[in-house]
Amino acid sequence: MYISAFEDHPMEFKQLEAFVAAAESRSFSLAARRRYLTQPTISSHIRALEEELDCILFVRSKRSVILTESGERLFPFAKRLLDLRNEAVKEVKTPKKHMVCLGASTIPSGYLLPRLLSMFREKEPEVYFTIHQSDSDQVETMVLDGMVEIGLIGKKSEKDNLECIPFCRDTLVLAMPATEHYLKMSAAPACELLLSEPVILREEGSGTLKAMNTWLAENHLDPSSFNIVARNNDLEFIKRMIVDGLGISIMSGLSVKDLADSGRLILLPLPASTNRQFYVLRRKGGVLPEGTDVFYRFLLEKGKEIVRSGM
Repeated sequence: MYISAFEDHPMEFKQLEAFVAAAESRSFSLAARRRYLTQPTISSHIRALEEELDCILFVRSKRSVILTESGERLFPFAKRLLDLRNEAVKEVKTPKKHMVCLGASTIPSGYLLPRLLSMFREKEPEVYFTIHQSDSDQVETMVLDGMVEIGLIGKKSEKDNLECIPFCRDTLVLAMPATEHYLKMSAAPACELLLSEPVILREEGSGTLKAMNTWLAENHLDPSSFNIVARNNDLEFIKRMIVDGLGISIMSGLSVKDLADSGRLILLPLPASTNRQFYVLRRKGGVLPEGTDVFYRFLLEKGKEIVRSGM
């Protein structure tokens, strides 16, 4: 019977706000200023609350108001109700953040992701990223182990439990120092240069190395016949070694475009058959979290535009 009577006269937030403001300021007039209301409105809200609860909440005097015992008991509940209301409003109105955890091999992480993330964040500002950079083999392992949700790599995965979809294309080039010697040699066939000049190679696990080995096999070239002066898997270090004249190397066109544009490297395009794909990895049968799924679909839609636009 009591619950039914209470439901017929539910207390309102505006009454609780007036009550809390008056209790904290010990003044109806100060409470009115806090709530940007008139004093009669504050008095009306508190009177309505007292009628609903059938008790007196304040001892009133000309100078101040003081909580009664009933008012003291109501105060912490009123504060909690108002705080809970504010939290609920904030939760609903604040965009929910989604974290995307991804792995990326050297070329995607250094030369594709910065542009892609910038484009994506313009459309989906509530998504943020955790990025693990490694070689293609390690990124495969991270996706399989669940360390990351999706991976971007430079070679096609052969793992049965991974879904591997192409999303962007790159071209291999022969990168040479911008010296007078190589300016004279730039018209020579790439095969001839690799056999006659010092060569820098990537280490195992690199997607670029796998694509290079495919091209070498198609052209009947054996790396053991090269004058190899260095092997390294740090792409930036290899680029510096080429710029400084240590040797030449087969590189991703995306990774050295900036150095060619600034005149620090000479690039010799390799035949069109050396075009290579970049792939998006995910576990087969798995369900991606909301933010990750949105980014995954974005990659498949927008990845090709990166190369078409020339970065």
